[in-house]
Parts: sequence; structure tokens; C-alpha cells
Amino acid sequence: MYPLTPGESPENISKDYYSLAPIVMENPGIRNALTILYQKSQIDFTSGRLPKDQASVVIWSFMAHHQGIRLRDLLRECLKWLGGQWHVASRQPQKRQDYSKLLSYLDRGLKKAGVELRLNNRVSAETVKEEKPDAVVVATGATPAALNVPVLSERILVQANDVILGQVRTGDRVVVVGGRYLGMEIADQLADEGKKVRLVTRRSTGRGMERNVYLTLRNRLIQKGVHLFSNCPVVEIRENGVYIVFDNDLLFLEADTIVLAVGVRPEKELGEKLKGLVEELYLIGDCVEPRDVMFAIREGAEVGRLI
Repeated sequence: MYPLTPGESPENISKDYYSLAPIVMENPGIRNALTILYQKSQIDFTSGRLPKDQASVVIWSFMAHHQGIRLRDLLRECLKWLGGQWHVASRQPQKRQDYSKLLSYLDRGLKKAGVELRLNNRVSAETVKEEKPDAVVVATGATPAALNVPVLSERILVQANDVILGQVRTGDRVVVVGGRYLGMEIADQLADEGKKVRLVTRRSTGRGMERNVYLTLRNRLIQKGVHLFSNCPVVEIRENGVYIVFDNDLLFLEADTIVLAVGVRPEKELGEKLKGLVEELYLIGDCVEPRDVMFAIREGAEVGRLI
């Protein structure tokens, strides 16, 4: 009997991939699945569904809205592209080669399933009233969060997502605010572009990150000359830089661009407006609460089985 509780597996895997080490070492297929987590991200041990003489099998699963793509007759997206935060991640130099494969796979699945796709098409409560669908799955995701500090000039203030998507350009001197995955990754990207980068975070750098990933990124940033300011909250943003607290004193960091990578906030507005308008309403993924991709995968799969 493997020490795995199916109902708790998404949370366990997201916290610690190494909790499955004994299983992974015995099964190359599962080892590959955890290495490429976004493609093959669930492991089935149910004896009634397994091939003969096989103790486990890797199965395909995807993020919340992608699960819906495969099950709905109509898919609407207010942007001009699909994929949400996964699309953004697939544009990062560090992830472009692997992450984009999932989006291509899903695009082929849409065409094969004959799903009607409407891009640049924002859904409202009025839309739902007019079309009277039997069920609505809301997977509106999350949007980048802002800083709750005085901003005397927004001219140099940009979001990390916009930098990744090429919608804005940074100057030569950059301060990145945010010390977790996105902040460290965008600092790494900008350093590779020859920018002078400093990373500021109000708590410890790498808080909540998988340790090996954190150490790899930290070492790369140090080698590229990125200055790390941990436990240094931002106090005020000005037109030529940012004030932070450093060793209990104010320190001004000059910058041409300040890049925000301070997390996301759930996009709840549509879900709230649709309550009571349809018989079946499902909210899944980051619009419920921003979490690890494994939770979105699980919620999408569960809703897909219900509809």
C-alpha cells in the first residue's frame, strides 16, 4: 500500500514533491510526470482502472479553465489569447520551451472537440440572462496586485506580467518589488538583458518557495550582480525611484522602472454577479482563491465530472 491519500494528494504534491520519492524512483514514467508537472500531473493507483500487471499510471490533467475547455460547448475569453497566467508564464525565457507545449496541446484539443471559441468577448450578467445557459463555469483567474503605499508618480511603475508579455519596456535601472517566484524570475530575466537590477521584498526572499528552486534562483541572481534587499518594505514610490526601509532607516533606490511582482488578487466580480441567475454555477481556480496550479487542476476535473 502506497502512503498516498487521493483526496490530499494535490496539497501534498504542491507542498513537497519529495513526499512521493519512493514511488517516483521505482517508476520512470511517474518521475517524468513530476519533472514536467504541468503536462502529466496526476497518478492513478486505482486497481480497477489500471492495465494488467501495472501498479500505477500517469494521467493527463490541466488547469481549471482548461478542464472546462474540454467539456463546454462554448468558451469565452475577454482577452485575445487563452491560458491566463499559464500563457504569461509560457512567455518567460526560463519557461518558454516547455510551458508553451501545453497551450499548443490544448489548442489542438479545442479544434478536435469542435468547441466554439470567442476571444475578446467579455461576459456579463446581461450576457448570461440573454443566452440562458444550463450551466456556467467561471474561471476568471486572478489579476496582478498593487502596492498599498503612496505613489507620487506612476510613470515608472509597471507590472511584471506586462514586462513578460512585451507590453512595456523597462529602463536600464530597475527595482523589482516582490521576492517570490515571479519577482526572482523577472529579476533574472532583466539581469540577462543587461539591466542593473535590485530586488526588494518586505519579507524574506524566497518565502514559501520550493527550496531547491529558491536556491537556484538566488545563486543566479547573485552571480549576475542583482542586489537583494530582504525584509525591506517599500514606503513610497517617486518619479525617479523608491524609498524602502533598510536597517530601520530610509534608503532611496534610484530607478528608471519599478516592476511589481507582489502577487495576485482573485477576480471575483463576475462570479458574484451570476449568483442566482443560473441553475448551475461553478467557480473554480484562482477566482476562488489564488493557489498552486494543482488545486486548479483538481477543481476543474471535479466540475467536469459533475456537469
